[in-house]
Amino acid sequence: MTTGEMAAWTQRLESILAGPEDTRDERLAAMMSDLEAAYGIPLLPGKQLERFEKENPFVMRLYRTVSGWRG
Repeated sequence: MTTGEMAAWTQRLESILAGPEDTRDERLAAMMSDLEAAYGIPLLPGKQLERFEKENPFVMRLYRTVSGWRG
């Protein structure tokens, strides 16, 4: 993930969090799906995910931040 990509994703997250609460969960879920598609984040726990996390710490930190806001 480049610095520019991180800035764009962070801006999107900030926009979602500043937006209406009634659409927040749906928009956060969409962002998670977009991150999964853009970076090929493995969906199931296991060695593949562990390897991905080690190779892409910034992607996973952002992904976990987004997923932590849901619910």
